[in-house]
Amino acid sequence: MIGGDGLTYEKLLQLKMYMQFHGDEFQSFELMEPTLEVWHAEWTALSCGFETHWGSLLSDDPATLGHSAHRIDWPEPSNLAKVNFYPASEFTFLVLDVRMLTCWE
Repeated sequence: MIGGDGLTYEKLLQLKMYMQFHGDEFQSFELMEPTLEVWHAEWTALSCGFETHWGSLLSDDPATLGHSAHRIDWPEPSNLAKVNFYPASEFTFLVLDVRMLTCWE
């Protein structure tokens, strides 16, 4: 098993298809099994969530992440399509915890 990010996974699949007609299992890469790493899938899902639900910092809609960030003075990520994993996940869990607490009010 060989793992990596999205581009590595795609290139390994292309290599496997390109070499499929070579002599033995080793040369044709039949023994190789490309896998997408779990960390990459989590980061992609987090970035997709930010890009979809960010909205604007000045939004009046409390359902957007931008509204929540403005309320707690959290800076907007420089690139919503590729957020920094640890600060973004910390912010997401903070917003989740606060919204769950407001449900209990």
